[in-house]
Amino acid sequence: MARTKKREEKQPPESRNYWLLKTEPGEWSWEDQAANGGITKWDGVKNKQAQKYLKSMTIGDLCFFYHSGAKARRLVGVVSVIREWYEDSADGGSVDVKAVGEMNRPVDLKEMKGDEGLKGFLLFRQPRLSVVPVSKEVWDRVCELGGGYGESRGEDAGCAHKVFVILPQWGKKGNSNLQFDLHVKAIVLEMAERLALPVLLPGPSPSQPSFQDQPHHHHHSGLTLPPPPPPPPPPPPPLLSPILHNLHQQSHNPILNPNPSRPPPSHHSPRRRRRRPLGKNQDPNRGKPWTGLRLSPQGQRIFHTLNSPEFDFTKLEENLLFLFENEEPEMGFDLGSLNADILGIIQGLGFYKKYDLALNVFEWVQRRTDYQTVLDGSVVSVMISILGKEGRVSDASSLMIDLQKDGFEFDVYVYTSLISAFSSNGHYKEAVMVFKKMEEEGCKPTLVTYNVILNVYGKIGVPWRKIVETVETMKAAGVTPDLYTYNTLISSCRCGALYEEAAKVFGEMRLAGCKPDKVTYNALLDVYGKSRRPKEAIEVLQEMELNGFAPSAVTYNSLISAYARGGMLEEAKEIRVQMEEKGIKPDVFTFTSFLSGYARAGKDEYAMKVFEEMRNAGCRPNMCTLNALIKMYGTQGKFAEMAKVIEDINNSGCSPDIVTWNTLLAVFGQN
Repeated sequence: MARTKKREEKQPPESRNYWLLKTEPGEWSWEDQAANGGITKWDGVKNKQAQKYLKSMTIGDLCFFYHSGAKARRLVGVVSVIREWYEDSADGGSVDVKAVGEMNRPVDLKEMKGDEGLKGFLLFRQPRLSVVPVSKEVWDRVCELGGGYGESRGEDAGCAHKVFVILPQWGKKGNSNLQFDLHVKAIVLEMAERLALPVLLPGPSPSQPSFQDQPHHHHHSGLTLPPPPPPPPPPPPPLLSPILHNLHQQSHNPILNPNPSRPPPSHHSPRRRRRRPLGKNQDPNRGKPWTGLRLSPQGQRIFHTLNSPEFDFTKLEENLLFLFENEEPEMGFDLGSLNADILGIIQGLGFYKKYDLALNVFEWVQRRTDYQTVLDGSVVSVMISILGKEGRVSDASSLMIDLQKDGFEFDVYVYTSLISAFSSNGHYKEAVMVFKKMEEEGCKPTLVTYNVILNVYGKIGVPWRKIVETVETMKAAGVTPDLYTYNTLISSCRCGALYEEAAKVFGEMRLAGCKPDKVTYNALLDVYGKSRRPKEAIEVLQEMELNGFAPSAVTYNSLISAYARGGMLEEAKEIRVQMEEKGIKPDVFTFTSFLSGYARAGKDEYAMKVFEEMRNAGCRPNMCTLNALIKMYGTQGKFAEMAKVIEDINNSGCSPDIVTWNTLLAVFGQN
């Protein structure tokens, strides 16, 4: 292994190359590759030219994993080279590769042949070779067609790979532009901090065991070495604690918790505390606008007092005690009526945007020794929903922690409310963790739960196969998808340009008896737009109008995006004319599509005219607009103008996204 270590130290990271490896799926599929750690020995290559390419591979090179054969000719994943060519007495020679990630959408050979950006792909000229070199331009274009690989899609695909490539360029021999190095370092470190990416700083690498000591899954030869023994399982964490406690720490921030002072606890005679699951009592008004009709006369009086602009906060306890004045059983105490009153008061205060007061009412009841008899899941889920809509997930987490300590068993409505609260505030990772914990606890998700988590999966770019698995699990549990489910699935196809998958969902939706609505057609149009399929988009528009749905700004913007992304800018201009003839004014998405289209076509002068027109129309640029400007200026080498755009981002209060970081990395990396 001395030779391997020597080559590993000498290999310059900036010289990373790209390749394509072919395999028959019946002999060695992506599923085989991804199993047991994803490491395998790539052997069995007999062709001299293909062997020459294998011998040229260096550690860190990336390879497309390509399924060949008569039935499936498609690119399905990405692997990296972890051990360079070594002689093997049994098979002549091999390299070792490790799975990096599955393509979010498989890219068929037919699709690649039809793409203008892939005309020079060696795969087409030498179809019999099982190992093919890939240029950087072809690699990037294929990744774009496949929506990226691994757990990311689209623009953010391969982001960690970019960080790995660019960091070792600091102080590169012959590069005297220190300013660029500092820019790169600042960008990478900030991106890594925000996205929790592993940053590989230049310098001596830590000593590692040689690859020969690691298990390899023998490719083609049938020999499979045993994987290493699994580590001992960690002790099971307490219910939701890792998620909630992290957010709970934020509750001490006065910005997140504007009302740290609570009214003093009331004193009552102790009562036996009874453990009961939350949420067994259904709320018949769940999902409907609040009305005070279900409140008792006493509850209505208390609510109107609390909701009055003149209400004195110090008299909260005094007013709420009236709810319990007939608490003794011999005086006709009605637990159901009390539950309904508490629910109605909190729900009403939330309806009138008295969020702090609603939380104070909840916490006042929670401090009573008998609160487990009067608080049910409807009240808890409503309170969490109110806090979620207000963006106060830390308060929602604090509330859940307190209930958890008292031994409450959360039901599906409480879980769903918490998942929705996390999701609506962009805490997608936490939403997924709660969903998984919910399943582990044996709590069966409802249709609403599945719809929320599918929406989260679509937003974070979960691979399509995972989304399909969730839908199949949902159906197997007897939960039938509804219109919202299908619309969410179609929308999830946008990030990865999964137009074929979107069309299948649309067909299944019809077979299931769900009639498409305006949201359905606009989502489908958006998928075709981002997939550069204007012909299919026009067909959807025609069907949409035939079914009585008038096109909106969203509709026309999807069509314009489809044509602009495909380089058909004249056709895009015709759609804009139709749009304006119907009285629909162009918005920020319209202008951004044209700006990006002209910049992509190298027509920067036209792009700037669009930007000026956008400003004159009073449209405020969004991050997509600003990212397009950064890319255009950076490509031209106009760094002063690019710096001005970045300054505008900071001054406007916008937050740079993953596209911003990748664009800056690409610009500085090329210079």
